[in-house]
Amino acid sequence: MNVVSGLGHKAADTTAVHSLSPTTWLSGVRPKPTQGVDAYAGVTADQIAASRIGQGTVLPSIELATEDHSGLIGACDRDYGCIYMNTLSWRTPTTPMPMEINPRKVFERMFGQGGTAAERLARTRQDRSILDAVTGQAADLQRRLGANDRVTVDQYLENVREIERRIQLSGQTDLAADLVLPAPPAGIPFSYEEHIALMYDLLTLAYQANITRVFTFMVAREVSNRTYPQLGVPDGHHAVSHHQNRPDKIEKNVKIQLYHVSLFARFLEKLRSTHPAQAEEASTIARLANDAARQTRLTAHKLDGDNGAIDLTTALPQLAAAVEENCRVRVSVNTSACSVPMSAQVAVQLYRIAQEAMRNAIEHGRADAVEIYLVAHQEQIVLTVSDNGGGFDPSVAGQ
Repeated sequence: MNVVSGLGHKAADTTAVHSLSPTTWLSGVRPKPTQGVDAYAGVTADQIAASRIGQGTVLPSIELATEDHSGLIGACDRDYGCIYMNTLSWRTPTTPMPMEINPRKVFERMFGQGGTAAERLARTRQDRSILDAVTGQAADLQRRLGANDRVTVDQYLENVREIERRIQLSGQTDLAADLVLPAPPAGIPFSYEEHIALMYDLLTLAYQANITRVFTFMVAREVSNRTYPQLGVPDGHHAVSHHQNRPDKIEKNVKIQLYHVSLFARFLEKLRSTHPAQAEEASTIARLANDAARQTRLTAHKLDGDNGAIDLTTALPQLAAAVEENCRVRVSVNTSACSVPMSAQVAVQLYRIAQEAMRNAIEHGRADAVEIYLVAHQEQIVLTVSDNGGGFDPSVAGQ
């Protein structure tokens, strides 16, 4: 597994960001503007992986989520339909993969329906008999159809063949002798933390049983109004994410992000304990996730120097170094003339201003050199960010 950072998505950089972000996240392709059934998007990276390495497992891939808005139809964001918000995964440009939120349905998809292994085996045999009958009838029907109708039946039979492949593999797959399947989950837990932990447990089980090697998990969806009272965040997630550089909202948003990262790190630790052969790799990924969480915490709302005081003279050069590495832009920082003490709130606001100014200069102004000056003028602090970019054309803002 790889942890990828420092990316930007121009395909999603529009006013319809809520519909486009999920669809473009794993494809980089802006979908067709439509509110109807003629949705058209890019094949996503997870499904490309599933087509290569997923044919030897019972399920080529698994798609999970924790919130269900599949009942929404029509326009969810400007000219883009709700179908683009409801999944991260597209098998073909016209085939979105539904995200399952019910742990019991996930378990049954992995191991079959039934309360016991014997019941699940009997159900699998029954499914195989039904498929044999359907395949034979479809073959007879095809001979009597026109060209257009045969294309439709071919698409249907492709899905039938995929189900048949899964049944054959499930019959050939022997679970490890020491792998004991738990009882099927009752349904969706009331607690979010129990829900997401149960989903991660099922994914761990899927790896152990070699059910799949590819999964996509939408732990929170666009415009989610989920609250996190256990973190001291009673506000809806979406409202908090529009923080407007307010320190109180930034702190709440960071709490939610760190919480999600910590749950993922817990999943990696469980994988490490159940897969000794991959223990070192999983430990490295877990360490990277924890390091990222610590860095986010420091960058977003601490900015502490070695002596415990607020220290922008250290934080701004670190920001410049990160931008140079990730964006291939020259950034110079001069803070030597700043000796006026400042509060934590002022430091965070100045840091955010510098961060946003650099982003605009690079993304919109196409700058390749940025200079940051932090100086004290009498009892005032002056932050100046200059660049060699081409400026910002208001007429194309938001396009």
